[in-house]
Amino acid sequence: MADSLNTASSEATRLQNGFWLGDWYVEPLQNRLSRGDDAVKVEPKVMEVLLCLARQPGQTVTKEQFLEQVWSGTVVTEDVLTRCISELRRVFGDDARAPHTIETIRKRGYRLLVPVTPSEAPASAAPPPRPATNGTTTAPENEAATAPENGTATEPVTTPEQDTAPAAEASPGRWVRVHERVSEWVGVCLSPPVLWGLGVLIALVAGVIGFWAQPEAPAEPPRPVPFTSFPGEEQDPALSPEGTHLAFVWSGPDGNDLELYVKQTGAETPLQLTDNAVEDRYPAWSPDGQHLAFVRVEDGRHHVRVIPVIGGSERQVAEVGPRPIHGLDWSPDGQHLVLSAQEGPHGSSRLYVLPLDQGVLRPLTDPGGASPGDRLPAFSPDGRFVAFVRSTSEAVQDLYVVPVQGDDPRRLTFDEAPITGVDWTPDGRHLLIASQRGGDSALWRVPAEGGDPVWIAAASEGNSIQQLSVAHRAERMAYVQRAYDVNIWRMTFPAGHRGTEALISSTRWDANPAINPAGERIAFASNRSGSHEIWVCNPDGTAPLQVTDLPGAFAHTPRWAPDGKRLAFVAHPEGRGDLFVIQVDGGTPRRLTMPPSDEGAPSWSRDGQWLYFASNRTGQWQIWKMPADSGAATQVTVTGGRAAFESPDATTLYYVRPDTAGIWEMPLTGGVPRQVLDALKPEDWGNWAVVETGLYFVDRRTAPPMLTFYDFRQERTQPVVALDVMPDVAGLAMAPGQTWLLYTREDRKESDILLVEPIR
Repeated sequence: MADSLNTASSEATRLQNGFWLGDWYVEPLQNRLSRGDDAVKVEPKVMEVLLCLARQPGQTVTKEQFLEQVWSGTVVTEDVLTRCISELRRVFGDDARAPHTIETIRKRGYRLLVPVTPSEAPASAAPPPRPATNGTTTAPENEAATAPENGTATEPVTTPEQDTAPAAEASPGRWVRVHERVSEWVGVCLSPPVLWGLGVLIALVAGVIGFWAQPEAPAEPPRPVPFTSFPGEEQDPALSPEGTHLAFVWSGPDGNDLELYVKQTGAETPLQLTDNAVEDRYPAWSPDGQHLAFVRVEDGRHHVRVIPVIGGSERQVAEVGPRPIHGLDWSPDGQHLVLSAQEGPHGSSRLYVLPLDQGVLRPLTDPGGASPGDRLPAFSPDGRFVAFVRSTSEAVQDLYVVPVQGDDPRRLTFDEAPITGVDWTPDGRHLLIASQRGGDSALWRVPAEGGDPVWIAAASEGNSIQQLSVAHRAERMAYVQRAYDVNIWRMTFPAGHRGTEALISSTRWDANPAINPAGERIAFASNRSGSHEIWVCNPDGTAPLQVTDLPGAFAHTPRWAPDGKRLAFVAHPEGRGDLFVIQVDGGTPRRLTMPPSDEGAPSWSRDGQWLYFASNRTGQWQIWKMPADSGAATQVTVTGGRAAFESPDATTLYYVRPDTAGIWEMPLTGGVPRQVLDALKPEDWGNWAVVETGLYFVDRRTAPPMLTFYDFRQERTQPVVALDVMPDVAGLAMAPGQTWLLYTREDRKESDILLVEPIR
């Protein structure tokens, strides 16, 4: 037993140093797979799953073995393993129905079909000799077609020993004849003159091969240089076609409304093009570099305007109305704009083509459903296509391309991970994206015709990469480097600000706090481990413990059951949001809902028998409820609903809507809903709490936001205490007894624009 354990440990160590998987070279310590000039980065857990398979090539690795070796000590569902296998199949171009790399063993696990050869050779070296068959070693002649006594043929199995052996063995008689011929040849070749000449020949050949076949050194990551470093936030960079000027928006040194600026490379002071009390966004250059199109937001209405780069009178192209715009670009022929506009304040976004001589929007895409939709459009250099990002749910996004004349979009990535920037390379052969497909924010290059994304460079620690812009006629790119640190703070009453402290903090994102009914534990969501997971800790913030391990599934919004032993939360294992319940002290997450709809914002009934949640299964967000142990769901609201809580006496349901400010109430026994207050904005759907005597909520009509209390008995509101800047995420939780609360605070929010050249 000890020998086998030592052997397994030795094999694991050898593989960690690198190994060949067929013609792929795998570098576990770098989470990288290479074949030829292509390299693919994968998530750490995906690499660990591959290592489990590689330690036992040709053998079935059970699901239990995977969970024990990869996720030991944490609670996950089999969906996590399935997602990792799917990612590996995508990298290898494998098909689950006709596998050549990873085979599914029904109801048991998975099996690796290709040989594994431990090696520390660089990825640019040639792969070692391997069997010619698809993952199986040719059987020796004297063992071919063996079968058990019952007449069923045995299944060939590839083992590590077979991988390093010849592809086929000859019969003993054949080896004798070969041995005699080789002996005669060796007798001649081992004479001194022949040996001397052979040595010279080998040296010459080795020198030539060494000169011409030196492995190409891996490309150095691009070295960005700061282009702007003003106080506040600089956003929406747009490089001129020649790459000599950069347009961007900036709130100015006082943090006021966003205005439009242009800065020349090499110059220090930017030229301010707009100066008004409204917001200007998304500058886009004309092909001749003489004008800028941009979006102006004034009194809640969005306008598309054009202004000369040297300054001068603006010209309005179109008024889009109250529909928010999320991206704008100018066609290479100068005749059209493409923009992303929402269908209403809280509807899906879709792409539109806007002819400059008509001002009439032509729909280009239709994401369907109640998803966030299509954003960040970018024309290809030849003007035939538009690349864009399609969001199917919160932080679940992929890259698409659509012909400008209209057709079904073509999907280029299958990561279901946040994408925060996109643009084309000048030759139109690739797209550059800023994505969290590997866990952290990084730059990736994606072939325009489809294929595996190639990692370029990672964001610096604590920062993210956003809003890419590539010069059309220069090897130069600009992007936003954003520092965004969100933490959970505790406020003690009645001390107000004198009793505030940072309770749960990291250099990453910490939000969605929830306090258990006894006030003894806190649940929250965080990406401090590299992916968004659910955590719990003590009331003083100590002893943080990761409860889930769902990489790429973006787990968030935990809610305690009345018994304090279970948590409901939302995760996105297949892109759409679904409900899960987990025992906090151990157990497997139990999935309650399935795609294609989105679910979110869970909360428990006071008796713990039901879960309320928001769902868009009817095409609109409404409040639904279902048994906490799973079962059929029942629609509760009909006029819209985004989050809901039962009253402490379990007689009333309080809820918020996705499109209208305020909080509503309705009797649980049925009745007409009534608006209680109108101060809570829709984006604060998670920043309110129900207590015995009233409602606590965040009122953003003041600056800074105000924690406000609505008294049930007196039916009026009163301010409690001013809060620091809060992000638009669910971040308010009141402790039992109303002696302290938790809220989410932006402790750092900065952005600068960086330049990179050349583009690799």
